[in-house]
Amino acid sequence: ESPRSSLGANIDSDSAWPDNWGNLSKYVFRVLYQTADLEKAVARILEIVGRQFDVSRVYIFEDTPDGKYCDNTFEWCGPGVKPQRDQLQRVPYEELDDYYANFNDSDIFYCRDISALPAGPRKILESQDIKSMLQRAIRDDGQLKGYVGFDECRSNRIWTQEQIEILSLVAEIVSTFLLKQRAQKESEQARACLNTILDYQETWLYVIEKDTFEILYANQKTLNLLPMIGSGSLCHEVFYKASAPCAGCPVFQLNDGVKTAAAKLHSAVLDKTVSAKATVIPWTDGKEVYLMSCQELE
Repeated sequence: ESPRSSLGANIDSDSAWPDNWGNLSKYVFRVLYQTADLEKAVARILEIVGRQFDVSRVYIFEDTPDGKYCDNTFEWCGPGVKPQRDQLQRVPYEELDDYYANFNDSDIFYCRDISALPAGPRKILESQDIKSMLQRAIRDDGQLKGYVGFDECRSNRIWTQEQIEILSLVAEIVSTFLLKQRAQKESEQARACLNTILDYQETWLYVIEKDTFEILYANQKTLNLLPMIGSGSLCHEVFYKASAPCAGCPVFQLNDGVKTAAAKLHSAVLDKTVSAKATVIPWTDGKEVYLMSCQELE
């Protein structure tokens, strides 16, 4: 029995499959893995896929973090096909009649004739002159995040099973790399925001490595005081002009049962007494480091 779409239409499996199509997914993976500019690589891949399968439009929609809207973030259009990306930003899902219900258990939404769709999505698709389409949902850790789509604006196209399988695989590869980039970008933005918050603190904040006391991070207030801090700088050398860790350093009070400790130390740099607090915190690669917080005492 032929597989069926989410609309109940049979998917044609009787087709001639060109040999070079089978290498498409390998090519896509190689391009994405080797690229330094993922945005350009994704755009290029959409064009290659669109031309290879002779479709009218290839695109990616990504959901907003709250899942209430979707944005057309990538688009390739064939000759004579009007781009839709600018008009398809912040599209509300409430107008699409439970759109993800159209996707089957394999996360595929195959529609040979969009006139069979509910009024909400049909109205939007008809405004784009779409006759038939194929979409593959994007998931991140099981959560729906958007979809990759292929539109046909010339006729009610019958997608072959082989086409659906290869397009689904290509969509999965592209979305995996895209999600990784989005997560990395969000992480970088969060780190930038955190750095901004730390830079506004009226406290000398810095992180030192266990055992070596090498400074791994310093906020702006610390750098303003000690602009010479660089790779390999040691806490006791730059703050206290000492050749070895200070005997009264609060890190020596830390152990498996004590994660935070404080002490008063005399800073040779300031020629004043400071309150120093040490806290064990996690760092990159799962290792633990010391977060140092120092304030000048009146």
